[in-house]
Amino acid sequence: MNKDGSHGHTCHCPAGKGGPVCASDTTASFNQTSQLAIVSAAPESSGAPYELSLSLRTTLPNCTSVVSGVDVLGRVVFAIDLREGLPAIQVMGVDERMQPNLKGETLNDGEYWKIAVMSQNATVKMLVWDAAMNKIAEATWPLPGTWRVFTTKFGGGSGDDQHQSAFTGCIRDVIINGKHVIPAEHAATSLNVALGCPRLTQCTNDTCSGNGKCVDLWDHYSCDCKRPFLPPQCAESLVESTFGRENVRSYAR
Repeated sequence: MNKDGSHGHTCHCPAGKGGPVCASDTTASFNQTSQLAIVSAAPESSGAPYELSLSLRTTLPNCTSVVSGVDVLGRVVFAIDLREGLPAIQVMGVDERMQPNLKGETLNDGEYWKIAVMSQNATVKMLVWDAAMNKIAEATWPLPGTWRVFTTKFGGGSGDDQHQSAFTGCIRDVIINGKHVIPAEHAATSLNVALGCPRLTQCTNDTCSGNGKCVDLWDHYSCDCKRPFLPPQCAESLVESTFGRENVRSYAR
């Protein structure tokens, strides 16, 4: 029964589902070229407190711009990256990236991790929950001023740095300022974003011929081969040779 005496119901949706009767998919799949933009405030209210929560899933240790916020002029107010599997937030006006202490945990294990970010009273707070929804980190930092986030963007990192890649993986259960985001409702402001989270296992016992370590890169893999085996599959090896034995000149073609 509602407060006014009328009868009704509210659906508490499971992870990955949303809408009035939990019939809508809240999960979106991103590749190197994917982008999704959500207008999160009217220009006149873009200085109001800002709150964002989402769950992400990836195996990439380094990703640029998993999510970012821009103001009405298109300037980046904040950006969250993954660096060695740890979330890092870069804020306009602050030179260094800020990272919470995850106590040895990393987010690139292929499971869903939840991140929440909120800005109010010249501070920014980040919270992180693991796949079992245990809160494992909470950190607050001072800000040089008030955030004025107009649009929240997901994906779209340049990936120009050889050690950084644009976000590849899945994002679900996005909530911006208390409003749940249904990706299918934002097709006009998305690019190469697929619903759901389809994924094939990249590494098996024989992926690298048993002669190297398979590195899961979400939609492909690479092999870190043991010497003297060679990539890409660690199936072939260099011929072992000795040069200059007993001071005899030797060479190879």
